[in-house]
Amino acid sequence: GDLDLLPVLADGGVDGVTLANNHVLDAGTPGLRETLGHLKRAGIDHAGAGMDLEAAREPMVFDLGGVKVGVLNYQNVPDYEWAWATETTPGTAPLR
Repeated sequence: GDLDLLPVLADGGVDGVTLANNHVLDAGTPGLRETLGHLKRAGIDHAGAGMDLEAAREPMVFDLGGVKVGVLNYQNVPDYEWAWATETTPGTAPLR
């Protein structure tokens, strides 16, 4: 997307986004790496994708007035198993 819009998300109160979807690897590993970097610099957390399986399964955790809420995100789009992260490859958190 247009990077000029990223501050709109941050300024609009978006604290986190989910990334486990069938388009997260449309720009390959470099695109995912770039996306994660832009989110980090904007202070927006993410769940559902990462540079390996452990990172892809990492939840977002928010403190809502003393109550902690965890958000997980998994992808199970049929025929997109190729986009699932493994111990050594980037991708989405697979729903298994």
